[in-house]
Amino acid sequence: KPTVGVQLKTVEGMGYALIVFGVILAIAGTVWWRYTRGRNLALMGKPKPVEPPHVLAIKALENLHNQKLWQNHKHKAYYSGLTDVLREYIEKRYGVRAMEMTSGEIMGSLEVRGLSAKAFNELQELLRTADFVKFAKLEPDAEQNEKSYTTAYYFIEETKPDEVEPGSADQVDSL
Repeated sequence: KPTVGVQLKTVEGMGYALIVFGVILAIAGTVWWRYTRGRNLALMGKPKPVEPPHVLAIKALENLHNQKLWQNHKHKAYYSGLTDVLREYIEKRYGVRAMEMTSGEIMGSLEVRGLSAKAFNELQELLRTADFVKFAKLEPDAEQNEKSYTTAYYFIEETKPDEVEPGSADQVDSL
């Protein structure tokens, strides 16, 4: 007998078309995601504004403070978070590889950066206290914990770079 020709129904064809369309859409989405992620682009192709290090550090400090770790007797976690925020800020602000350094090495590299004596001494005291809490199991009182937070906050505020106003003489000269 000869072969019988069976026609493909529209519903069956739509299923195959949807599968092909889904695969193409997934490939296009992956390519777009890789392109925007590598170029720091937002959804519609405009570059995302990059926040300065001091803004990121202040947000991280406030987030850490709102977790109320030391109030729940998690002193080590609180001071680890506090020093991590400071280390990330120092790394981004001064270009010092602070995450891989000891407290003494950080202070040695910051000594030549021209910090004010007050900021330098307060940071040194904060890092020393954090080391005692993390490694010698010191449990500071509430006043010391709050002082450490405010010291970190004011260190970031004192050392943040001066902001240049748009249209200032510095920008005009660089053109």
